[in-house]
Amino acid sequence: MSVCCICESDQYNREYRIYNGYQLCKCNRCSLVYLDGRINPEEFIADAKEGLHSENKQTEYWSFPEMYHRYLFVFDNFFKERLTRCLRYNKNINTMFDIGAGYGFWMDYCRRQGIEVKGIEISEEAVNYGKEKMYLDIEKTSLEDFNFYSQYALYNLCDVLEHLKNPNRDLRIIHNAMKPESLLFVQVPDVLGFKIPINHNMGLPHHIWQFNFKTLKILLEKNGFYVLKKWHGIQGVIGCYERNEVNIFLKSKWLFAKTFNLGNRLMVLCKAVT
Repeated sequence: MSVCCICESDQYNREYRIYNGYQLCKCNRCSLVYLDGRINPEEFIADAKEGLHSENKQTEYWSFPEMYHRYLFVFDNFFKERLTRCLRYNKNINTMFDIGAGYGFWMDYCRRQGIEVKGIEISEEAVNYGKEKMYLDIEKTSLEDFNFYSQYALYNLCDVLEHLKNPNRDLRIIHNAMKPESLLFVQVPDVLGFKIPINHNMGLPHHIWQFNFKTLKILLEKNGFYVLKKWHGIQGVIGCYERNEVNIFLKSKWLFAKTFNLGNRLMVLCKAVT
């Protein structure tokens, strides 16, 4: 039986929506939309990689080495924006812990800025690449099984929370690992309702939770965080470059979406309540 991760209630509307054959539920209490059923998160990288060059993508995911090196200027622009936002709230970010580090691209960027980095990832392929090709301190483990021996100025949880079977447990682990001045940067898809680009895929069945700012804020506060700032951005930018769709009109649409909080990517910066 499916249970809302916010209310921990099974009182939901199962007739909410069927998307690409997957049943979505909507919590009757907090309105969180979530998948009826679960999938092994370790399958995500393999499935996304298989669909990288497919015309019929169930999951649009572009953070693979070939795309990183081809569009480094796009990745670096996103990463610079992220780090700049974090530095506004803590000018002394000298360490960063990346949860769900993937192949290590964000870790690599932070290291190039003089930040000491550490990351964890459950994909063996991604971990091996991060270690052998990027020379990063990245470990194959889940957050649940990792032992924190150090505290970090910045914790990063990008495109991970929507995959987690037990986000409450994992957020509490992060909370307990933080210093009073530490920051947590969270990034999730926000694709329900009117968002730009319109009709972006929902990442099913890998995205268990379909957050918006309201439901994400409630979940974070439930687990001892308070939100400092939120932003909206755009998912699928690399795909637009890959399909040669980028022009002045499209960039203007992206700017409009970011300015008026209509982008399909939600980012929040948090601190732990002490």
